[in-house]
Amino acid sequence: MRTAFVKRTWSFLKPADEFSEEVIRKIPAGEVVRITWSRPRNYKFHKRYFALLKAGLELQDFFDDLDTFRYWLTIKSGFFNTIITPSGDTLLRPKSISFASMDEDEFEKLYSKTIDVIIENFGVAKEDVERILEFV
Repeated sequence: MRTAFVKRTWSFLKPADEFSEEVIRKIPAGEVVRITWSRPRNYKFHKRYFALLKAGLELQDFFDDLDTFRYWLTIKSGFFNTIITPSGDTLLRPKSISFASMDEDEFEKLYSKTIDVIIENFGVAKEDVERILEFV
């Protein structure tokens, strides 16, 4: 199944490509339909997130590698799944940030919370984080 893309113009949805136009044209006038929507992920924003991670890694001395630091930040930001082991132990698994697993809205929340965690845990001012990211 292909995905139809639409743009909102005031109170109307406008197809963003030919395939989406075909999909919308097939819906009879006055017909009520159910849609599920999400904003496509922004690759540039994804790259900016990794620039934030690399900058954060440089601001601390505990973590040595980016993946471990990212996992910790993701969990600390509240984006994790809880796993209960057969012995009753609780494990926290960071949510995947892949394009298929996390939509743009959730990714923006993760990004914002990641900045908050860096500020809270490493004594960095928000303005300094924003200044670092200006060059990305």
